[in-house]
Amino acid sequence: MFICSLIHIAIGVPRRSMSKGLAIPEDIALISVNDIPTAKFTFPSLSTVRIHAEMMDTRGELLAKGTRWSNSATTSHVPSKLKLRGTTK
Repeated sequence: MFICSLIHIAIGVPRRSMSKGLAIPEDIALISVNDIPTAKFTFPSLSTVRIHAEMMDTRGELLAKGTRWSNSATTSHVPSKLKLRGTTK
């Protein structure tokens, strides 16, 4: 399985895989991070994890303010949604 953090690179993986004789999703499963509208129109359609990035800035600021003078670890969860499409079985 390949997980691409850059969706623009993930869009090119199926073509490169085919040139090497590999089929997606039969030989390689492919998932990218951060869903964009184009992902469902690629061939095969790209499975993605949709991360609500707009919440990351706000939570990051809160974490930075809350832990600036503290050595304790803090955790925050950002909602995400897995969209399985044609690049995974």
